[in-house]
Amino acid sequence: MRYQVGRMGRVVVGRFEDGEDIIDNIATIARKENIRSGV
Repeated sequence: MRYQVGRMGRVVVGRFEDGEDIIDNIATIARKENIRSGV
């Protein structure tokens, strides 16, 4: 078995309006905030 232990860093919360493209918005936030991975 393999596993890794990490710690919680920043938490980014987004609020999307009806009809908005969620994937597009998440990608935009990730670029602006220099996010490389997330859970």
